Amino acid sequence: MLNTQTPLPPITDAYDSEAGHCQRMFPKTGITRLILLSSDSLALLTSTLAGLAIAGIFGSEPAETWHLQAGALIMLSLLGLAATNLYPAPGLNPPEEIRLIFLSISSVSATLFSAYILFQPAGLPPPFVILIHWLSSLLLIPFGRSIARSFFAQCWWWGTALVVCGQGETLTRTVRELEENPRLGFKVIGRMQDENDSGMSVDGIVDQSSAEARTLVESGVNYLLLARNGRHPDEMIPLLKSHSLTFPHVIMLADSVGSTTLAVAPRDLGGALGLEMQHKLLIPFYQQLKRWMDLVLSLTGGLVILPLLFILAIMVRLDSPGPVFFRQERIGKNGKPFKVWKFRTMYVDAEVRLQQILEERPDLKAEFEQFHKLRQDPRVTRFGDFLRKSSLDELPQLWNVMRGEMGLVGPRPVSREEVLQMQSARDLILSVRPGITGYWQVSGRNNISYTERVQMELYYVRKWSIWFDLYLLGRTIRTVISGHGAH
Repeated sequence: MLNTQTPLPPITDAYDSEAGHCQRMFPKTGITRLILLSSDSLALLTSTLAGLAIAGIFGSEPAETWHLQAGALIMLSLLGLAATNLYPAPGLNPPEEIRLIFLSISSVSATLFSAYILFQPAGLPPPFVILIHWLSSLLLIPFGRSIARSFFAQCWWWGTALVVCGQGETLTRTVRELEENPRLGFKVIGRMQDENDSGMSVDGIVDQSSAEARTLVESGVNYLLLARNGRHPDEMIPLLKSHSLTFPHVIMLADSVGSTTLAVAPRDLGGALGLEMQHKLLIPFYQQLKRWMDLVLSLTGGLVILPLLFILAIMVRLDSPGPVFFRQERIGKNGKPFKVWKFRTMYVDAEVRLQQILEERPDLKAEFEQFHKLRQDPRVTRFGDFLRKSSLDELPQLWNVMRGEMGLVGPRPVSREEVLQMQSARDLILSVRPGITGYWQVSGRNNISYTERVQMELYYVRKWSIWFDLYLLGRTIRTVISGHGAH
């Protein structure tokens, strides 16, 4: 049976006199596409004008046809973005979106740069303007898209219509998790209850001649999501084939939306389907790439924030007696212990205070055992509380990055006690360097249980890419400013 989620009317009403009303309640993919296009256009315009302005500062007079040059840059860049299917690209995860933006903008910029060097056409801006336009666009386009989604993702008209097919709790959980992640761009307008254990028939929609299925597609529902519900893969193939005759896009989830993936990529092996699982951080090239990015960013960032580090050190010293820095043993890559550096945020007799309060308060003891932290920690100083909420206490770990003990992004550094709790996840998580920030830190931090944190660490290691690191670094800035989940 097919039911829609409130406030939408039942889809079955759309096949009678209420068809027009139900049609208007569907998400408008065209509006979503237009907003993303407008956001990208504004980012590209800002980048182009910035390039022309900076060129003028360095003595390069703008050409009389500067408006044509700016128009050419913007239009060609938009065409490059459109060629990578970024409008509206529902279900695209942020690291993959950043990768596609980089490839499209870089390809256009490289082509224009080469054309100018070889032919010097009058309608193209000089190389310096193209360079500034390229660098600015790589920052402003993802930033603009993030703002657009923050403002509009909750609107009923945002996104692409989707029908979910599944069973019982799996169906309910899948719909709930999609609704809790509106930034994916999918709006669930209906759910199909799969009550046939054979997996061969789902409410008649398996038949390509189904009037209900055709009406859905004609109404703009192009996506169908199938949850496996524990079925054998062989049982899902007939479903995929049958549904794909009706719906332009059919997605099959291996389990449910919240499951940790194994970074599996499909391979066409002479007509046979192969699945490849990569662990990129075991490949020397990617190890070196990540290491060089860590060194360059930590060195430049460290020089920029050096005055801030000096001010924070003075404030720590004035706040309470004791050293400015705090060193604590953590377990790093391949189980090697090292000393992690932080600004001191606790009193010098912190452990004595902790044991005393845990003995007096069983509720706090239970909280500490679950999260390995306390929301109201008696060990933390007044200025230390600010440092923790802003995550500024971890800035000295840039020294650990320079020494090669940590990376800018990676799993959270763990103690010896936590290593024992990781169980089967231990070897994979300890196969990479821990990071100052990571997937857990920008996804709720202390509001997330230890078990969920371990799953996030596994996801990061399995799904690592340079784009994932850049995305997490950007999210870190937003998380630090908002202070979300920190205590």
